[in-house]
Amino acid sequence: MKAGGTERRKYPRFKPEPGTVILCTRDEGAGAQGPNLVQRVIDVSALGVCFVSTTPLTEGVAVSLDIMLPGAKTKATTRGKVRWAQLLESKGREANVCGIEFDTLIDGL
Repeated sequence: MKAGGTERRKYPRFKPEPGTVILCTRDEGAGAQGPNLVQRVIDVSALGVCFVSTTPLTEGVAVSLDIMLPGAKTKATTRGKVRWAQLLESKGREANVCGIEFDTLIDGL
């Protein structure tokens, strides 16, 4: 947040609707698809997503994303980069949390 408490993001963040599926994999070239990195989605916007990842990620890592919204007949596919990543600890538990910035705007989010 900027000084004065104003939000600096261009698009509002929100918790995804139940039934929203986000698949995020490392971008390893055409046809290659690794395991889904998303353990739990925290919030999403038209230009990014924040989630708890299944494994630690590094800033700048390229990823591919498939986003399926409830009731949609098709999925949105985009690429993005890890904007930030950190290990959070609370009550003896750890979580790898990261923010992904999409390369393109996703309508409907």
